Amino acid sequence: MVNVVLKFVACARTAGLRVSTSEVLDCLNQLKLVDILEEPQFAAVLRANFAKSRREQHHFDRLYQMFFHELRQDASIAGSEPLCGTDPRCFASAGAGRGRKYDLCRPCLIF
Repeated sequence: MVNVVLKFVACARTAGLRVSTSEVLDCLNQLKLVDILEEPQFAAVLRANFAKSRREQHHFDRLYQMFFHELRQDASIAGSEPLCGTDPRCFASAGAGRGRKYDLCRPCLIF
């Protein structure tokens, strides 16, 4: 679960949300206190830690929906795995290179 949260944070930062390292650590500690299989609880912990204003809450909600429900590894395959299951290096290199890894991150970059 830590890797998924870190990938989401990388995507959120790429999309313009300001997320500090201490907020990430707080979020990971708080996730231990909730049932992460209950999506409303999981989303609420992430939102409470990463969205600081009403504007950011709206931005976070759209980004959360896109990251955890809509993005796919390969858009040409309807049943492909969600993007949150991809290689974490994709987000680490977002915008640094070109090719397939960059294409996976492009929706977050233009978000």
